Parts: sequence; structure tokens; C-alpha cells
Amino acid sequence: MELPTLASLERSIGGRPRLEETMIRMSFYLSPAEAQALKSQARAQSLPVSQIVRRIVQEYLSGIAK
Repeated sequence: MELPTLASLERSIGGRPRLEETMIRMSFYLSPAEAQALKSQARAQSLPVSQIVRRIVQEYLSGIAK
């Protein structure tokens, strides 16, 4: 009897496929005003807060590398 592989089990369950590039959770603090402004921007752009933060960090880091 041949057992199914883990990958085939995950596909058959219908779970979300694993990302090639994993994310790492980071915690940081904002003032209430900063948090509210960030949430407002996220709602206005229909984007998750984390995606906006990632974009800001990527722009900042690309500016440092130059």
C-alpha cells in the first residue's frame, strides 16, 4: 500500500499553498494618532495595513541601499 505524500494531502484538503518566501512576524508600536492614520490609509486604499507597512519599509530600504 502506497501512502500519499504530505504535499498531495495538503492539496486534497484544499488548504492554502505554502509560499516560497515565508514571512516573519515583527512587532512594533505606534502612537494612537499614527495607528489611526495608518488604518485610515489602509481603508482608503482597500489594502491591509501590513501591505502598506511593507511598501513603506521596502521604499525606505531601497533608498538606503543607493
